[in-house]
Amino acid sequence: MNYDDGYVQNIHYGDIHTKYGCLLDSCTFPVPFLNPDISILKFKDGSYLQKGDIIIADTAEDNSVGKALEIVNMVFPTLSGQHTIACRPKTHFATGFLGYFLNSDYFHNQLLPVITGTKVSSISKANIVLTRLLIPPLPEQEKIAEILTTCDRVLTLKRELLEEKRKQKQWLMQNLLAPDSGVRLLGFNGEWESTHLSKVSQICKGTQINLDKLTKSGPYYVLNGGCTPSGYTNDWNVDEDTVSISEGGNSCGFVNYNIAKFWSGGHCYTLQNLHNNIHRYFLYSYLKYKEGEIMHLRVGSGLPNIQKKDLSIFLISYPPLPEQTAIAEILSTADKEISLLEEEIQAWELKKKALMQLLLTGIVRTI
Repeated sequence: MNYDDGYVQNIHYGDIHTKYGCLLDSCTFPVPFLNPDISILKFKDGSYLQKGDIIIADTAEDNSVGKALEIVNMVFPTLSGQHTIACRPKTHFATGFLGYFLNSDYFHNQLLPVITGTKVSSISKANIVLTRLLIPPLPEQEKIAEILTTCDRVLTLKRELLEEKRKQKQWLMQNLLAPDSGVRLLGFNGEWESTHLSKVSQICKGTQINLDKLTKSGPYYVLNGGCTPSGYTNDWNVDEDTVSISEGGNSCGFVNYNIAKFWSGGHCYTLQNLHNNIHRYFLYSYLKYKEGEIMHLRVGSGLPNIQKKDLSIFLISYPPLPEQTAIAEILSTADKEISLLEEEIQAWELKKKALMQLLLTGIVRTI
């Protein structure tokens, strides 16, 4: 499949899980074409989708199987691919209503008991037809779809803005953290220096805590490799405002800035006792910019890790401290803007989920 050339578009089950929302308008969201070397003569006229059709992904690697979308608009003739079930409503529904209802907890909870498979989860057409729908009057369907579509529009705009902010941050990093970029902040012209990471910081490996000692909540999170906390504990061994680097696992080399005290586990490096000519957030930003190179230091196949001796000689470059401070302030502001947008998106996702629960079960009526 490709996105550039073809006569017939194809909805892939993987895209239903990862790319598409509850509704699909191919006028505004790209749908891939079947490659031109595939003959479309073998497809009967009845195989092509229509506006209002529902496509259900009948396979997944987890219990997300059953994810559905509603076709609300099409430009080209469109087919549903393998591991999908195409459904055509027998009665008229408001545009968008079924797309949202079939992705509600009420509907998906009916599928959970009949999902089959261990490594790969599947749902059958025979079980889908046994599910029950809650169908309000058409005017209420229209109102529900309008409310949830508005939520989706807000989420789309915020996600687009977030992507732009991330691109801006990447541009800033590429130009402010590379001594040979040719871009300097106004008023700064001091020479950049280069040295090994161990020359400007003490690289400390954490102390292991067994999983059975961790809790689901607590005053201090535990970083034990990985990108997110492994759990929580009542004690800490690293101060706030500390840079950490994952030592082991598939995410080894991941760079993080910790604004609160935490427990550094056995698969976590922290950078402590920084030299007085190094700004903490500048160092974090520089290492985050070089994160890909740090990840390439990993060795081993079963459980990859980064050796302390290799991290110690990792080469860093930095300008005089006043310019580091100015760069850190710019990048910190960019990070805060990104974090704020991420929080707003998460809040709107929760709001939409709550609205779906209330509106699609009749707990709250719109008319």
